[in-house]
Amino acid sequence: FAKILDGGKRVGGDLDRVYERYWIVTYLVGRWRLCASMEIEEVLSKTVDVSSGSGSLRRMIEDMTNANVLVSQTLEMNSPRTALKLHRLSEDGERLYQVLFNEKPMENDWAKLNRLHEGERFLEHTLAVLIFAMHARKRGWHTHVLPETSADQNAVPDVWIGKGAEALYVVVELGRQERTAKWRNQAALKGGRVAICAATSNTQQRLAGDCKLDDIAGMAADLETLVKTKYKTVDHTTPLWIEQWN
Repeated sequence: FAKILDGGKRVGGDLDRVYERYWIVTYLVGRWRLCASMEIEEVLSKTVDVSSGSGSLRRMIEDMTNANVLVSQTLEMNSPRTALKLHRLSEDGERLYQVLFNEKPMENDWAKLNRLHEGERFLEHTLAVLIFAMHARKRGWHTHVLPETSADQNAVPDVWIGKGAEALYVVVELGRQERTAKWRNQAALKGGRVAICAATSNTQQRLAGDCKLDDIAGMAADLETLVKTKYKTVDHTTPLWIEQWN
């Protein structure tokens, strides 16, 4: 690995620091399942006390992509207009993780969506799920993408989130209208409530309205509102849900 990930022209303390950061990024992707560049950079910046979004962090992650330790891709969507640069461990990256930490890496969220949810075919939905999960974590929620449930296959949530005693199964819905049966199936997973993340504010209001008309309690957020909020300013006190109803 020293041959393919040699630290560029860095020497001395700079070389020591960049290797420390290579290993931290490998751990964040392989143990904590992070994939969005902005989230990885923010966690890394707090760990090594460097400004988030700095050019040095970005170049260091590019080193790992160029060395084929990370597989990287930028996904985009039109409504709302947004994009994320994503990373997952390559086969070489998985071997590096095992050498460093003496265990097999976990599958990160992007890789999991590609394997189980046709993530490479439905790129906008993949991006939407990852955006919602990232913003939920920034607000203090634990997350699991594509959680296993004991329910029948009529109810397949995209994300499980938990904070304190509260736990929810969330559907990330990019369409404008869904059959009421879908929301009833989802509500049956968790105490008769649905949790929806829509694409836009207008869609969120429409889907919430459909649930209210059918007496299905729940809560809703939308990607449009989430991505408009400056990511660095978000913390555990920032609301995740735009609307809740009984």
